[in-house]
Amino acid sequence: QFVELGTLIGEEDKAMAIAKGCKEQISRISALASSFGERPSVLIQIGANPLYVAGSDSFVNGFIVNAGARNVLGEAKSGAYSKESIVKDSPDFIYIAAMGLLGEQERNEWMRLDSISAVKKKQIVVSEPSKICSPNPAELPSTLLDIAILFHPSHKEELAKLMPTPQN
Repeated sequence: QFVELGTLIGEEDKAMAIAKGCKEQISRISALASSFGERPSVLIQIGANPLYVAGSDSFVNGFIVNAGARNVLGEAKSGAYSKESIVKDSPDFIYIAAMGLLGEQERNEWMRLDSISAVKKKQIVVSEPSKICSPNPAELPSTLLDIAILFHPSHKEELAKLMPTPQN
């Protein structure tokens, strides 16, 4: 779609170059993150009432996989889930795509469920939803890198060397 838009405004070559650069950066980040061995389990929450989470059918799942982690839902589809089912799966990370007070309220709700690995490790992150739910194509690599660093903090320096260069 990004290239199609570039074509519509007479900038197809520029759009293709940006898309190609982004794909290459994503491939490098994904290859490095996947080489670490550990694959933490992740839950990405994209809705609150009801609890709605990203499954294997969501493009958001690509952030999990390419960041060297695994979706706690496995092959299950996106949808409404009970917190009880998530407690049973005990993800290592909970990533909440919500703004402001709603995000903080959701984090506080999760923090009450102290049997979950992410709660024990204090690995619950609240993020601006547009960052992963409707990302700018040119920002995808830096968003993926941020997520990979979040999931693999012991490899932060290695990953940071892959910091994407700004696209013009």
